[in-house]
Amino acid sequence: MKISIQKQKVKSDGTQAIRVLYDYGYQLLPNGTRQRKREYESLDLFVYDKPETPTQRRHNKEQTQFAELLKNKRILEYQAKLQAEKQGIKTQNQPLISFMAYFQKQIDIKEKYTSSSTYSI
Repeated sequence: MKISIQKQKVKSDGTQAIRVLYDYGYQLLPNGTRQRKREYESLDLFVYDKPETPTQRRHNKEQTQFAELLKNKRILEYQAKLQAEKQGIKTQNQPLISFMAYFQKQIDIKEKYTSSSTYSI
């Protein structure tokens, strides 16, 4: 997987949106053609396409640096997830118990230690 920064097409106001691109490579379709597997994460950041003032240039530099920091953070998270999977460790994204199992456990506790009145149920 490749993680990179992508700037979208120029909008009518002269800005470009910045997003993180997750490229998973190609997927082979049944008809023999290849299709790229990609995901995008919008960062709600923008840069000016042609900065004219020092303020706009500074803005572009700050936004680009921030986008790079986020990209590097995503890369580290992905590498940590891969390392954890190799070691057989559950990652934080995986719930330790499903919601239904948790909810059933709470119902059992409630039934065991409280009365069966409508209020407590």
